[in-house]
Amino acid sequence: MSLPTLLATTAAYVGDRERLQEMGSGFRDKKEEFSGIELVYWVALGVAALVALAWFSRWLARHDRRSLFNSPRALFNSLCKAHGLDYASRRLLKQLARAFGLTHPARVFVESQCFESGKLPPSLQGQRRAVEKLRQRLFAPPRDEE
Repeated sequence: MSLPTLLATTAAYVGDRERLQEMGSGFRDKKEEFSGIELVYWVALGVAALVALAWFSRWLARHDRRSLFNSPRALFNSLCKAHGLDYASRRLLKQLARAFGLTHPARVFVESQCFESGKLPPSLQGQRRAVEKLRQRLFAPPRDEE
Protein backbone atom coordinates (compact mmCIF):
# COMPACT_ATOMS: atom_id res chain seq x y z
CA MET A 1 0.00 0.00 0.00
CA SER A 2 1.44 3.37 -0.93
CA LEU A 3 1.72 6.31 1.44
CA PRO A 4 -1.00 8.46 -0.22
CA THR A 5 -3.45 5.55 -0.12
CA LEU A 6 -2.65 4.87 3.55
CA LEU A 7 -3.17 8.54 4.46
CA ALA A 8 -6.48 8.66 2.59
CA THR A 9 -7.75 5.49 4.31
CA THR A 10 -6.71 6.81 7.73
CA ALA A 11 -8.43 10.13 7.06
CA ALA A 12 -11.61 8.31 6.03
CA TYR A 13 -11.66 6.34 9.29
CA VAL A 14 -10.90 9.41 11.40
CA GLY A 15 -13.55 11.41 9.61
CA ASP A 16 -16.21 8.79 10.19
CA ARG A 17 -17.06 9.30 13.89
CA GLU A 18 -19.66 6.56 14.00
CA ARG A 19 -17.17 3.99 12.83
CA LEU A 20 -14.66 5.11 15.52
CA GLN A 21 -17.31 4.91 18.23
CA GLU A 22 -18.24 1.39 17.13
CA MET A 23 -14.59 0.34 17.25
CA GLY A 24 -14.20 1.56 20.82
CA SER A 25 -17.53 0.30 22.09
CA GLY A 26 -16.07 -3.06 23.15
CA PHE A 27 -13.69 -1.32 25.55
CA ARG A 28 -16.29 0.71 27.32
CA ASP A 29 -17.91 -0.52 30.46
CA LYS A 30 -21.64 -0.18 30.41
CA LYS A 31 -21.55 1.15 33.95
CA GLU A 32 -22.11 4.88 33.96
CA GLU A 33 -21.23 5.71 37.56
CA PHE A 34 -18.46 4.86 39.99
CA SER A 35 -19.44 3.80 43.46
CA GLY A 36 -17.39 4.81 46.49
CA ILE A 37 -17.62 1.32 47.98
CA GLU A 38 -15.60 -0.03 45.05
CA LEU A 39 -12.82 2.38 45.92
CA VAL A 40 -12.89 1.15 49.52
CA TYR A 41 -12.59 -2.46 48.32
CA TRP A 42 -9.61 -1.67 46.09
CA VAL A 43 -7.85 0.33 48.82
CA ALA A 44 -8.46 -2.46 51.35
CA LEU A 45 -7.09 -5.01 48.90
CA GLY A 46 -3.97 -2.86 48.32
CA VAL A 47 -3.40 -2.38 52.06
CA ALA A 48 -3.85 -6.12 52.69
CA ALA A 49 -1.29 -6.90 49.96
CA LEU A 50 1.20 -4.44 51.46
CA VAL A 51 0.72 -5.82 54.97
CA ALA A 52 1.22 -9.38 53.71
CA LEU A 53 4.36 -8.34 51.83
CA ALA A 54 5.77 -6.53 54.89
CA TRP A 55 5.02 -9.52 57.15
CA PHE A 56 6.67 -11.96 54.71
CA SER A 57 9.72 -9.70 54.36
CA ARG A 58 10.10 -9.45 58.12
CA TRP A 59 9.67 -13.21 58.58
CA LEU A 60 12.27 -13.89 55.90
CA ALA A 61 14.76 -11.49 57.49
CA ARG A 62 14.25 -13.02 60.94
CA HIS A 63 14.58 -16.54 59.56
CA ASP A 64 17.84 -15.68 57.78
CA ARG A 65 19.27 -14.02 60.90
CA ARG A 66 18.35 -16.99 63.08
CA SER A 67 19.97 -19.47 60.70
CA LEU A 68 23.18 -17.43 60.70
CA PHE A 69 23.51 -17.04 64.46
CA ASN A 70 21.89 -20.13 65.90
CA SER A 71 22.95 -22.99 63.67
CA PRO A 72 25.35 -25.53 65.18
CA ARG A 73 25.73 -27.18 61.78
CA ALA A 74 26.70 -23.88 60.12
CA LEU A 75 29.16 -23.15 62.95
CA PHE A 76 30.74 -26.60 62.62
CA ASN A 77 31.04 -26.23 58.84
CA SER A 78 32.52 -22.73 59.17
CA LEU A 79 35.13 -23.91 61.68
CA CYS A 80 36.06 -26.88 59.50
CA LYS A 81 36.40 -24.59 56.51
CA ALA A 82 38.52 -22.10 58.48
CA HIS A 83 40.88 -24.92 59.50
CA GLY A 84 40.96 -26.34 55.97
CA LEU A 85 39.70 -29.78 57.03
CA ASP A 86 38.82 -32.41 54.45
CA TYR A 87 35.76 -34.67 54.49
CA ALA A 88 37.47 -37.49 56.40
CA SER A 89 38.60 -35.10 59.16
CA ARG A 90 35.12 -33.63 59.42
CA ARG A 91 33.63 -37.09 59.74
CA LEU A 92 36.15 -38.01 62.43
CA LEU A 93 35.33 -34.84 64.38
CA LYS A 94 31.63 -35.71 64.25
CA GLN A 95 32.41 -39.22 65.48
CA LEU A 96 34.44 -37.78 68.36
CA ALA A 97 31.58 -35.46 69.31
CA ARG A 98 29.12 -38.36 69.28
CA ALA A 99 31.46 -40.61 71.26
CA PHE A 100 31.89 -37.99 73.99
CA GLY A 101 28.19 -37.10 74.06
CA LEU A 102 28.61 -33.50 72.93
CA THR A 103 25.33 -31.86 71.98
CA HIS A 104 26.93 -29.88 69.15
CA PRO A 105 29.83 -31.19 67.07
CA ALA A 106 31.43 -27.72 67.00
CA ARG A 107 32.33 -28.14 70.68
CA VAL A 108 35.22 -30.45 69.71
CA PHE A 109 37.04 -27.31 68.57
CA VAL A 110 37.21 -26.05 72.15
CA GLU A 111 37.29 -29.25 74.17
CA SER A 112 40.77 -30.72 73.75
CA GLN A 113 40.09 -33.61 76.15
CA CYS A 114 38.16 -35.31 73.33
CA PHE A 115 41.50 -35.85 71.56
CA GLU A 116 43.37 -37.52 74.43
CA SER A 117 44.34 -41.00 73.28
CA GLY A 118 43.72 -42.51 76.74
CA LYS A 119 40.11 -41.36 76.71
CA LEU A 120 39.23 -42.52 73.19
CA PRO A 121 36.36 -45.01 73.08
CA PRO A 122 37.09 -48.48 71.66
CA SER A 123 35.31 -47.61 68.38
CA LEU A 124 37.90 -44.89 67.69
CA GLN A 125 41.05 -46.65 68.97
CA GLY A 126 41.91 -47.72 65.43
CA GLN A 127 42.00 -44.07 64.35
CA ARG A 128 44.35 -42.93 67.11
CA ARG A 129 46.91 -41.49 64.65
CA ALA A 130 44.30 -39.52 62.73
CA VAL A 131 42.90 -38.15 66.01
CA GLU A 132 46.39 -37.11 67.16
CA LYS A 133 47.04 -35.38 63.83
CA LEU A 134 43.76 -33.49 64.18
CA ARG A 135 44.59 -32.51 67.76
CA GLN A 136 47.94 -31.08 66.68
CA ARG A 137 46.32 -29.25 63.80
CA LEU A 138 43.57 -27.72 65.91
CA PHE A 139 45.31 -27.11 69.24
CA ALA A 140 48.98 -26.60 68.41
CA PRO A 141 50.24 -23.09 69.11
CA PRO A 142 50.63 -21.01 65.93
CA ARG A 143 54.08 -20.88 64.43
CA ASP A 144 55.83 -17.53 64.22
CA GLU A 145 56.11 -16.57 60.60
CA GLU A 146 59.11 -14.49 59.72
